[in-house]
Amino acid sequence: MSRIRRWRLVPLIAVLALLAAACGTDDATTTTEAPGVTETTEAATTTAAPTETTEPEASMNFGDPVTLTLGHPFPAQHPIQVGTLEPLAQAINDATDGTVTIEFAAGGSLAAAPATFENTVVGGQDLGWALQGYHAGVFPVTEIIE
Repeated sequence: MSRIRRWRLVPLIAVLALLAAACGTDDATTTTEAPGVTETTEAATTTAAPTETTEPEASMNFGDPVTLTLGHPFPAQHPIQVGTLEPLAQAINDATDGTVTIEFAAGGSLAAAPATFENTVVGGQDLGWALQGYHAGVFPVTEIIE
């Protein structure tokens, strides 16, 4: 392999290593003990009477019904709405026994794509699917792809 080709791989490997480190999790737990220290605990005793357990209600009361508006810049038949937002709205509706309903305002009908986030913040719509690229510096987690 020529020297030039080898040096082209270095940035690629560095980026992949950075992404792997950033996306990884640290599941290891570190514990330290002071040398020569032992800890003893006594078993707790209870004198309370046993408690009754009851089955949860089949239908929970979530309060008055509410309809939320979700605005986004995509067409109504876009895969994001059809494949992600609509199933999410249905899952929320099912989980709240129909108390929360989500209506869609597709195609930027409530706000143009660059203004979707601001329109949601000021209350022009209840929910919004905003593109972070329009808001450089606002979302620190996504700055790597800006």
